[in-house]
Amino acid sequence: MVKEEVRRLIEIYKNNNSVIIKGHANYNPGNDIVCSAVSTLTFTLIGSLTEFNIKHETSLDVKGVSTIQIFEKNKTEKMQKDIILKIVFNGLQQIADKYPLNVKILS
Repeated sequence: MVKEEVRRLIEIYKNNNSVIIKGHANYNPGNDIVCSAVSTLTFTLIGSLTEFNIKHETSLDVKGVSTIQIFEKNKTEKMQKDIILKIVFNGLQQIADKYPLNVKILS
């Protein structure tokens, strides 16, 4: 019997007002630079929303799925949110392009 290798990766979903990140890159267990990079950009997203006082909620479920729900109140907050998401997803896309077996953006 041949044992099937399970391919694991980080999947990132985005819509207008939420971001969902699940999985683990498994690039180099114990020293995973890909997972660290995605985590850094996730913290950047949360920190930037906080810095601009844009209401958001974050959650982490038992399966390790992170969800960031964003609630902009007006046009200014929507514009700020859109800029923050554009910058963060630019970085995430660069990581996905460099490590396509480890990160996939599904938005």
